Amino acid sequence: MERSPLAPFCPSFRFAPDPGFLYLSKAHQQVQEEILAGLGRNPVVLVLTGGPGTGKTTLARQIASLCQDRRVGRIGQSHAQLIDLHHQVPKALGIPCCPSFDHPESGPRALGKACADTGNCFLLVVDEAQNLPDRGLDYLAGLIDASAAEGCSIGLLLVGGTELETRLASPAHARLRARTGGRFRLPPLGQDETKDYIAHRFQVPGCACHAGIQVFDAAGLRHLHALSRGVPRVINHLVQICLFEATAAGHRHLDGAFVETCLSSMIQDGRLAHLIGPAGKGLRTHPTGNVPACADPKPVSQASAEPPHPVVAVGPAPAAGETSVRVPLAASRPRLARLRYVGLAAVLTGLLILLPVDPSGRTQTTITAAALLPVSPAASISAPQPAPRGLPSRVTVDRPPDPDRLLSEALAVGSADPARAARLYTRAASWGNARAAYYLGQLYETGIGLQVDPYRAEAWYEAAGDIGGAPARLAELKAAPRPPNPEPADPPVPVFQRLFAQGQTELQWQGPGTAPVPRFRVELVPAGGEGQVRRLDTTLSALLVPYPVVQWRVIALRSDGSEGPASAWSRLDPGAR
Repeated sequence: MERSPLAPFCPSFRFAPDPGFLYLSKAHQQVQEEILAGLGRNPVVLVLTGGPGTGKTTLARQIASLCQDRRVGRIGQSHAQLIDLHHQVPKALGIPCCPSFDHPESGPRALGKACADTGNCFLLVVDEAQNLPDRGLDYLAGLIDASAAEGCSIGLLLVGGTELETRLASPAHARLRARTGGRFRLPPLGQDETKDYIAHRFQVPGCACHAGIQVFDAAGLRHLHALSRGVPRVINHLVQICLFEATAAGHRHLDGAFVETCLSSMIQDGRLAHLIGPAGKGLRTHPTGNVPACADPKPVSQASAEPPHPVVAVGPAPAAGETSVRVPLAASRPRLARLRYVGLAAVLTGLLILLPVDPSGRTQTTITAAALLPVSPAASISAPQPAPRGLPSRVTVDRPPDPDRLLSEALAVGSADPARAARLYTRAASWGNARAAYYLGQLYETGIGLQVDPYRAEAWYEAAGDIGGAPARLAELKAAPRPPNPEPADPPVPVFQRLFAQGQTELQWQGPGTAPVPRFRVELVPAGGEGQVRRLDTTLSALLVPYPVVQWRVIALRSDGSEGPASAWSRLDPGAR
């Protein structure tokens, strides 16, 4: 599942596993057809694996949507589901819970009989299956055995990282392996497929971010494929960066030179290390020194240690020794490069941090600035001072948090401190946890720990995607009549700010206490940006900015879009270490 700390700017390249965005390469098409054919053999276990970001979850959801003759259940959206199969599997399959399901030995058989009694066919999709505990794999093996004994048609699709293959090869899971009818590994995209994938995503309706922009030429596409190695999630990240910078600078041609200038300094500074690996380690460039080269993925054979069983299809995967690439720095940079890469070298005791100005502050249906406003020279400021009662300026520079852990902490706090729980839910949602976004929507809708705010409730429900009842709550809120709100009389209130070692800045605020407002405008001063202000509009109450910020404030926007009251400027000072 996506855990991206970079919020997307262009909705055509957002990271949610949405079948509506699905691009089927030839290999993906083959895997889909083979899985659908394999589901006709009962009972059956099918295994779909692949590297991070190759589209496993999206493809699995597409396959589930095509199984019209089966009742489909999905689990694995959170780790909590994977460790509680006795309750989660019946719930996902639409079977009323029964105490007999809880017994570790007889529970799977009781569930298998209950499924058979319905007369339905089932498909259970388990996402992130590599995180299943051993007892969970044993439970699923028992369920498949029970369905065979009861004459019930239950298909099991295990979706996970390539480490799932090693888990299943263990002698401890021979029973589940014996029921496996096919194993499939999703490969990354080839160079031509990367080109077609980007063109396909640009055609997704509802996006105006790239209006008037000439999309990538052949050289730019080669850069993107080489850097991403054909991994769709990484392609999305890199395209987001290029689109953001093009929009911010008024650049209309995304050619190879622009892509090189846009990404090269970020690579050299290690800002993209979490996507493409550390620069200079096992990297190579094209002999010309301008166009990055990338070897096509090579097929891998089945691990010889795995016991033999039917293999329907296995796509190619990168060879273990395959190299990556580095985009060389341009010999001379245009004004765009000078605007973006003015850096601030901050020496913290024992730690040197380079803080380049990287305006790839993109929006997401989860953590979103929904619209980027152009930078205006008139917007330059000279060190605005925060109000005395604002947030403390001294902040720590931390490692990016685990959103699942933040969610668990929020659940633990619960009703004992609902205001703190709301802040934790907001942080978890900001770092990509869709379930936290759903819970946050509920809090804003009900006013538990927060002021009732239908605008924020809608925005966070939308951020949650199809988690839980979010779509139903979102539709109901949008359909409900809403009286016009009075114009905001009070400013928003900043409540949280934090810097992170990879360069991100996390910001959080609360809306005016007098009346909810439809949108906020966040003004940011990037580190090393010579006091220049960047502006982002958002419907949410938090923002994860993928570059260091030294000062910021939030403005309440009126119903006509004009600016209302603004918070005081808050300053972020990393201090010394």
